[in-house]
Amino acid sequence: MRGALARQARGRRTQERQGEHRDADHRFDQAAADAGDEKLAAKELRAADQAGGSTDGLPKAVADLERGKFDDAMAAFERLKGPVAARGISIAKKRKYAGLKASMSGDDASKATAIKAMIASDPNNKDAQAEINKLLDRAKASAKKGDDADAAKALSIATQATGAPEDLAGALDIGTGHLGEGRYAEAEQNFIIALEINRNSKVAETGVAVSRDRRKVAEKSAIDAINKGDDPLKPAQVLKATLIVEPKAKSVTDAFGKLMTRAKTSATKGNVVDTARTLDAAAMLEGLPAPMVLKITEANAALAASKFSEAEGAYAAALMAEEGESPRASQVAQIGRNLARDRRLTELRAELAAAQKEKDLFRSSSVVKEILALDPNDKVAKALAPKLGGDVAEDRFQAAITQKGFGKLGVAHLYLERALAVDPNHKKAKDEMAEIEKALLSSMDLVVRVSEVQRKKGLAACPDIEAAIRESTMKTASERTDLGLFVLGSSWTEKVDKKAPDAPKVGASLDVNLASCVSTNATGKAKLEWKLIVPDRTGKTLAEGAADAEVPAGLVPRDEQDAGGKNVRVALSKRAAAALVTALEGARDKVDEHLLILAEHAMEPVSYTHLTLPTNREV
Repeated sequence: MRGALARQARGRRTQERQGEHRDADHRFDQAAADAGDEKLAAKELRAADQAGGSTDGLPKAVADLERGKFDDAMAAFERLKGPVAARGISIAKKRKYAGLKASMSGDDASKATAIKAMIASDPNNKDAQAEINKLLDRAKASAKKGDDADAAKALSIATQATGAPEDLAGALDIGTGHLGEGRYAEAEQNFIIALEINRNSKVAETGVAVSRDRRKVAEKSAIDAINKGDDPLKPAQVLKATLIVEPKAKSVTDAFGKLMTRAKTSATKGNVVDTARTLDAAAMLEGLPAPMVLKITEANAALAASKFSEAEGAYAAALMAEEGESPRASQVAQIGRNLARDRRLTELRAELAAAQKEKDLFRSSSVVKEILALDPNDKVAKALAPKLGGDVAEDRFQAAITQKGFGKLGVAHLYLERALAVDPNHKKAKDEMAEIEKALLSSMDLVVRVSEVQRKKGLAACPDIEAAIRESTMKTASERTDLGLFVLGSSWTEKVDKKAPDAPKVGASLDVNLASCVSTNATGKAKLEWKLIVPDRTGKTLAEGAADAEVPAGLVPRDEQDAGGKNVRVALSKRAAAALVTALEGARDKVDEHLLILAEHAMEPVSYTHLTLPTNREV
């Protein structure tokens, strides 16, 4: 009996000693794990395992722990049973978290990966959430200092760290990209899109706040620059971006009003360059479609170059509605048109004063007519018109009589035309005109055939555009009755070529050469060289010149831009023809001189009167 009790007592003391050893081993390997010594922790786990009897699979788990493969170690320990395996799981998990925590406090390159891994293991991990909040605070602080690049970087790291899904991450990445490059409105727009995808995204919420604050700062700087009279274009570009997120922003409306006032003031001072640049800036803020802005920009360029008549016409064209559209409204185009006209009138009034000072009757009369055409209520011009008209008409009538005396009937005819243009009721001029016209052998009309368009040798660009240029030239020119000559349209040209009985007799040919041409599916440029040649033994060149045409970006809508660029070439051919006809109009004096010489020398006339189309207009 006493022997059995003694054995029980010895067994209890042995178990107590083993338990003490296990507790000591646990404290020891836990201390080794806390110290980051995976090898020592592994050694102690092996010793504990041997003390309690070896466990199958434990060596591999311990080896993974020793090599720092904490996820593999945890997985291996979880497949085992017993206190050693449980201690192994605890040690591996603690070492993994310790490593991730260290990486979260490291450089930017490792931070995002570590936070993402920590959240994947424990979505509510306080350390990971704290690091994300630090990144968001960093973005705010950097933005406040004006460091857009670092603010964007912090948000980008936060995006990666939170493991945002693809659609959310895409919107956030675009937003941070815009923020880093100082495009605050675009950044704000994309962060708002991100918030619509996920209302709980702290990254998106911070991105909206940061980009909006930066946008407001940029807006204030832009408005200050406009108020100071700085170059308005860059500030206007900043404010234009605001319309992306605030279509009716008061800051933009106020800036637009200030720019319009500045444009008027600059025009009053005669500073047309600043007027044009200011109108360019204002056009950005008016919310107009891109093609209309382009036309206004072209008009502003003409204004800056002091081409006031061209500018006025360009502004008017910008206001014209396209077929099927409602009339367009634009304060910029309307004010630009008015300013261009005011500048024209200012120049004409100065020219009138100079002409009167020099007692130049003809020049004064011509200027008065121009002024009244622009402003029928101009008091000075209205007062001078009756007197000047009568004096000029009489002087031109007397000049006609003088030329008639010299036998220059053509010149006399020209003077009489000019006299009647000033005073249509001048009876003596009308009577003399009738008499001289009877004396002349024929009406002085010049019928012109457009030759086939040629291209410069070696020019390969813009294929097959020659026929389109010729067709457009015939159509455009044949519809004009103010060129001093008559260009045959396609149907009359065909009759001439076929020598039809009713074909008119051609008095000159318009030869056109395509000197240069480039085109894409969206833009194009061309240069034409032309000659107006009359038939004599030498083929005399009556007039010649060049015409440039361009199809700017935006003129051909995107949905009409074909891969081969055909639609651009069609538009370019029409513009080239229009430029050519405009250039031809400038040769009218030479045409008139040629016809007068024909008439005075009683040469066989080139008659146009037998054509059956009274207005010489063909479609």
